[in-house]
Order: sequence, then C-alpha cells, then structure tokens
Amino acid sequence: MQRVLLLTGMHPTEPVLWHRGTEAGSLASGTASSLDALPEDVLNAEHVSVILPGELAATRRLTLPVNRDGALEAAARLAFEDILATPAQECHFAFGHADADGQREVCAVPEIWVEEWTVALKEAGLQPTLLTIDHLVLKVEGRRNVILHDGERTMIRLLQGGMTVETSFAQELIPQLEGAGVAEIVSTTPLTGATVILPEPRTKAAFFAAALTGQTVPDLLRGRFRPRQDWQATIREWRVPMGLATACLLVWLTGVAIDGMRHAAAAEEIETTARDRFVAAYPSEPVRDLQRQANSRAATGGVPTFLPLTSVLTAKMEQTEAMEVAGLRYTASAGLVADLRFPETEQIEQLRERLRAEGILTREGAQALRRDQDNRWAGQLLLEGMQ
Repeated sequence: MQRVLLLTGMHPTEPVLWHRGTEAGSLASGTASSLDALPEDVLNAEHVSVILPGELAATRRLTLPVNRDGALEAAARLAFEDILATPAQECHFAFGHADADGQREVCAVPEIWVEEWTVALKEAGLQPTLLTIDHLVLKVEGRRNVILHDGERTMIRLLQGGMTVETSFAQELIPQLEGAGVAEIVSTTPLTGATVILPEPRTKAAFFAAALTGQTVPDLLRGRFRPRQDWQATIREWRVPMGLATACLLVWLTGVAIDGMRHAAAAEEIETTARDRFVAAYPSEPVRDLQRQANSRAATGGVPTFLPLTSVLTAKMEQTEAMEVAGLRYTASAGLVADLRFPETEQIEQLRERLRAEGILTREGAQALRRDQDNRWAGQLLLEGMQ
C-alpha cells in the first residue's frame, strides 16, 4: 500500500516537499512549487499524511481526566488559557492517546489556519488521512528529547511537549532544557554534535516518513475538520454505472410485468374454466371458495359419476331384450347399484360386456341371483365407475 507524506510551508502557496513509499521503504521524493503542482501519483495515493510547520502550534503533555471528544476540547481550552498568545476559543486542538498515567499530548493551533489548509488541500484534489505538526512527528524514544535543526528553523520534541522555533532562539533555549545532555540531535546541514545528518531534502522526507511509522501522533482532522464522505464526487463516479444498472432494472421489471400480466390472464382463464365445470357438476352448490370446495370433493371421492353411469346403463339395457330396472342406489363409496329383472341369466352377462366396452367396471352385487314371483330372474349389478 503506497503512502504519501507532504512537508509544507506556512501557507498553501509555498513549495511542498513530497515523499512516496511503502512499508518496505522509499519509492520517490521530490519538491513541488505548490499543492497544485504535485505529481498525479501523489494526488492519487490512498493514504496522504500532511505535516504543517509548527511555529503557530503550542504542544503540551496534560492530564485530562475525560475521554469524550467534546469534554476533551473543553478541558484543553481551560488548560491552555494561560499558555496561548491568542484566546483559546480561537484555537483548534489535536489530541494524542492517553498513557497509563492518564496523560496525553495536546496540540493547539489557530482554527482559521487549519481551515485555510483544509480548503486548499481539497481544492488541490487531496483528501489527507492525517494532518499534523512537524515537531509532533519527531519520535521520542526512552527518556531522550529529539531536536531537528532545519536551517533557520528548529523542531524540538520533549517528554512534556514540543515546539518549532527559530534556530537562533533554539540555540539559547536548548542548554536550559531538562535532559538536553541526552538529546538526539538531527540536522539537515553539517553540525557539530549532531547524531544524524540529513544532507538533502529527500533524506529529510524519508526521515519524517520513518518517524511516522509505528507511532500515532495527534491529528488535526477532528471535530468540524473530520473527513466526510464526498457524496457529490461519489455520485459523479457512479453516475454512468448506476445509470446502466437502472436501465437494466427497468428492462427487467418491464419483462416481469409483461410475464405477470400474461400469467395472470392464463390463471384467470383456468379459474373460469374450473368454476364452470364445478357449477356443471354441482349445480345446487353455490361457489364460495372454489379451491377449498374442490379439494373437499376430491378428498371425499365426490366425483360426479351418478348421471354418466345411469345414462350408459340405460342405453345398454335398451340393447338387451326384456331387461327391467327394479331400483337404483348410488353412494360415493360404493358406486351405482342397480337391481335388475331379466328373463335369462345370460342377459346380465351380455349387459356387463356392453358396459365393459364403454369403460365401466362392474361386478355382482351383494344379492345372489334368484327367481321372483313371475319366474323372472332378479339380480344386482354394481357399477363401480368409469375408466
């Protein structure tokens, strides 16, 4: 993942020292005349850290017994009242993490200056993930103070705070600092006593980039300067894909609507046909819930076979000489039971053959063949149903 670091001047129009690299090391460094002249690969980096000069910043290590953002700012304003040259209400604060003793690093800068920079960065097409002060980036290790001489400017990070001042003033101040004898001194020019020499701008940029690695510094991008989603840019970026997706969705919905109307018409036609057939089969039963009534009839075997069976039986009896019907009974479970009278026994067999030819299953009823008073045969035939 590529990261970009920008070391700036006091104002957005001044030259910018930039550094591009990864966790594995540096890739490139350079200087741009202003924010608007930065290379494309710098502008398009995923993570951009902007380091502002610290002359206008006041940094102290304070014990603030609160955690909520609003309470932290109120406590910081009260603590900085006697430190700042300007009213605390005109300042914007950045907070470090609290340590085990409840102390945290607090940095105050003029709010109007932070606003100027955030506006300029946005206009240049940059959306930084970190906005901080130069002396806050200097890494304090152990109990040593860190001092960076950069020409006419000197950055100092102490155990109890930090500052960026003119080098002439720093030379008088450093001997008075507690622990100055064990300070780490870095310089961008040859300097007696310096532990690290940064001979050119790109080494200074790499030094700051390495110092940021592995530590969390107070970030000015909080409160009203917290990064917010640029919805207009997001909409512009997704306008074409979303337009195509919307068009595809409309086409799909149109197809679904057409299919739905087609299926609805077919379903209505089927329901009308089923209703007509139900009314024809059960003319005396009003249709209230067609599906429930049809399921009930099917479950009880109520298929309307009485009239068809009677009709076929009558037609086939007319083809059988001298055969009479003494009685008819019909139940859904047993079928049609016909009590018949006929002169000869073979006549009932002829009738069964004619009915079988019409697809009607028959068998002898419960009553056996017998002679009646007129010396005619009486028998019972059970018509079970039509195949």
